[in-house]
Amino acid sequence: MSIPFKSVQDPLHLYPDTVLTFGQYPGKTIEELINRDPKYLLWLDENTEYILSQETYDRVKSSINIKVKNKKPLYLPPDYVEWMDDPVYLEGLEDIPF
Repeated sequence: MSIPFKSVQDPLHLYPDTVLTFGQYPGKTIEELINRDPKYLLWLDENTEYILSQETYDRVKSSINIKVKNKKPLYLPPDYVEWMDDPVYLEGLEDIPF
């Protein structure tokens, strides 16, 4: 008689299908938090006994990088002028000793 193998996840490892039962987001899955608050997951990994699985960690880092790349400024100062970002305008400014 053979007993079917059942995968057992370490209770301290956080996988995408893990449901949180504590903290700021009880009842939410790690998958939901990857999209909603990935920095919270990094905080959990660094400040608690819980550890992100490698798959979860990679997805969290990817999610944060995508959000940073697509982030647009919410506010531009009133004196902002588009030509200030022009590389030709910025040419030579690095030579100015501040």
